[in-house]
Amino acid sequence: THTARLPSYGDMEKNSFKLDSNSNLSKVKEGDVIFATNVHTAIVVGIVRSGSNVVSIDVIDSNFVGGNGNEVIGRHTFIPNQLKSYRVWKGASYYSTNYDPNSR
Repeated sequence: THTARLPSYGDMEKNSFKLDSNSNLSKVKEGDVIFATNVHTAIVVGIVRSGSNVVSIDVIDSNFVGGNGNEVIGRHTFIPNQLKSYRVWKGASYYSTNYDPNSR
């Protein structure tokens, strides 16, 4: 229950913005989906700031990093220079829907 399919990369790209500047990085929030089209998708779970500047973004994703040849779900950090080819999509329904833990 409560499963929603994410849109295609093409549809997400139409409703996203590029993370190519610090002002765009400052718009990222926990729960956002960041992606590099057809390459990588992750969910933002933490943001480290120094004043108004974003120093790093923590994400959860599934890939081969640290999996000894096997795909694993992991948490890791991106620094701003690593995110220049990424976009952020804010179209998830949780932005307009209250979470009800008793609805299960």
